[in-house]
Amino acid sequence: MKKIGLMDVKTALSDSRFRDVLPIEYQDEIVEYLENPGCAGCSVPLFRKIIKHCKKHLREYFPTAEITNEVEEIQKLSENHWLVINCHVDELEKN
Repeated sequence: MKKIGLMDVKTALSDSRFRDVLPIEYQDEIVEYLENPGCAGCSVPLFRKIIKHCKKHLREYFPTAEITNEVEEIQKLSENHWLVINCHVDELEKN
């Protein structure tokens, strides 16, 4: 069974049908993401939050996929916990 990961959330966010059913408290972050979708440092925390808190919405959008437990997967891959910031230099200060 396919697992839903960060790239699947990115794909889902490009669909307004998915965005429209997410809780209202995510709307500001979604708008910010849509303004600069190429900034992984800004978008990955949103993707993780959606995987963690919007499982019902993800199951409805991806009915044949399993939601990954990303925390466990990251811990399996490495004992080091790195955060890569891939932002434009003008955006680094806020990150």
